[in-house]
Amino acid sequence: MFFTLIPFPLPFSAWSFLRRVVMRICIFLIFALLAYVPTQAQTLNLPHRAANAPSGSEFVNLITPLSRTDRENTIFSQFAAGNVPGWMRSLKLITTNGTINGTNFTVSYYVTPDYLAVGADLDYFLTPMTPLLAQRLANLLNCSLPTRKMVNDIWAQAPCKLSPAPIPPSPAMTTVPVFDQHNSMVRTQRFAVTNSFPLGTLTGGDKKDVVISVRIYTNFANANITKPVVIYGWHQSNGQPIQPVYNGHEETYADYSHGIRLVQMGITLNGQSNTVTNVLTNPNLAALLSDETTFAGNILPIPRYTVPQTGPAITTQPHSQTVNPGATATFTVAASGTPPLAYQWQVNGSPISGSTGASLALTNVQPVHAGSYTVTVSNSDGSTGSIPAILRVNTSSHPVLFSDNFDTNSSANWNVFWGSANALPDYTVDWAFNYGTNTYTFNGATNLIPPAPHSGGTTRGVKLTVNNNDTNAATSGVNP
Repeated sequence: MFFTLIPFPLPFSAWSFLRRVVMRICIFLIFALLAYVPTQAQTLNLPHRAANAPSGSEFVNLITPLSRTDRENTIFSQFAAGNVPGWMRSLKLITTNGTINGTNFTVSYYVTPDYLAVGADLDYFLTPMTPLLAQRLANLLNCSLPTRKMVNDIWAQAPCKLSPAPIPPSPAMTTVPVFDQHNSMVRTQRFAVTNSFPLGTLTGGDKKDVVISVRIYTNFANANITKPVVIYGWHQSNGQPIQPVYNGHEETYADYSHGIRLVQMGITLNGQSNTVTNVLTNPNLAALLSDETTFAGNILPIPRYTVPQTGPAITTQPHSQTVNPGATATFTVAASGTPPLAYQWQVNGSPISGSTGASLALTNVQPVHAGSYTVTVSNSDGSTGSIPAILRVNTSSHPVLFSDNFDTNSSANWNVFWGSANALPDYTVDWAFNYGTNTYTFNGATNLIPPAPHSGGTTRGVKLTVNNNDTNAATSGVNP
């Protein structure tokens, strides 16, 4: 059976008119698409996450032994380097309506889908922090912290609502192990509903919010605390928050229940561009984003925490390495401090022209490049220098009989022989443990464990633990 298509006969003028209509429709659709895409693609302005960045559980090991100051500097450097889950980067739209002096308003803004986390998509750590660090991150990312009203609106519009999971109060609630305990509890809840609400869905109920409020600067709950953190929220399934607005803790305080939700600074108000700060300081508009009544019009005269200027601090030192001639050697440093930060690399104490970034890459390395490499990080508040990283260049080659860098699980290449008095295995082996997520302290300075000499820059290796069951060490043994 054959079919023949016969064009419908139309006069030339009709075909011309039809072409013009189709063209206009196409142009309209293109512009509509262009107008639509940006509103669906708001993201955190962060670098791509590095392949060797610490996972959430590795990051917990890294910060557990640190002081609060060192911990917060390390958290800042991880965010600045882009070590956040991919699903956290895509911001979620919140839209609310209000009427002020007889005028109707629609305000739209974007928020992080959950509280800020460090790590990988599935192995992440919801990171409690002081309001000072939260404000530093907000400044870095051109964002704001939310108000009480915004927290309520976010929870109301969140498709994924978790039930609060409090831990009994104790002095340990401000320590990393309890942070991690609560993180595990919340992740278990969250993973139980990922079929209905994939990671990246707007989520509420898992933390209290650190908020901006007039109570940062007035109406103190404790007369002796005049620089507080203000917390609010942790909504229950009935919509009632566990935590009313409270400002009785110092601004250096953070416990396991505190979460940081960021709000993109740029918003739209009745279709026009505006900012969170402009709205909150305008008595004719502030009630759209704030429901506090301490000042007329619900304004927040200073809608942020006051963050002191801080000098640079190096949180990850450059590592020594050994390479073959012709290879590329890359040194990297991570630092925190009030931006902008300036970098200057040196070799054997002499500045390297043009080397002013956080990384230094040397291509086609030759023996002449061997030496001691350091970097100075500076800002308007001071400067600090890194520890030396030694670059060695092999000048002779030898045959490799067997090689295993233990970057991956290579247990198939090895046999482990063990014995114990009670005939129970009393050892564990991690064939690619990342020692680079552990710290050491020397002369009062805490740093990450660097790569071993001649390792090519890797910090992975075998981790062997023994005598897990026997109380008498002499009655057990392990030999790989």
